[in-house]
Amino acid sequence: MFFLFFVPILFAGLLLAAVFAFLFPLIGFMITLPFRILGWVLGLLGGLILLPIFLVVAMLGLGALAIAALFGGFIFFVPFVPFLVLALVVAFVVKRSHRHAARV
Repeated sequence: MFFLFFVPILFAGLLLAAVFAFLFPLIGFMITLPFRILGWVLGLLGGLILLPIFLVVAMLGLGALAIAALFGGFIFFVPFVPFLVLALVVAFVVKRSHRHAARV
């Protein structure tokens, strides 16, 4: 009698609990989805509004870089000085090594 009456009810209860366990996150997602979409839209709208400002700042920065390069352009080459010195040392060593090579 137990298996004919209580086990199907217990099984139905477990099945109902599983359905609710699946539906609660889905319902929560469906409730929060419009707010997520609104957040995305507002973020994109903010980026669209700020895009001209970014372009103006970029153009001003490029202009400032061009003016600085015209008036004091050598300062931009300072980071390359160690590489230039290394290249000169290598060229000097290679040039000196050819003098001592055996002539054929």
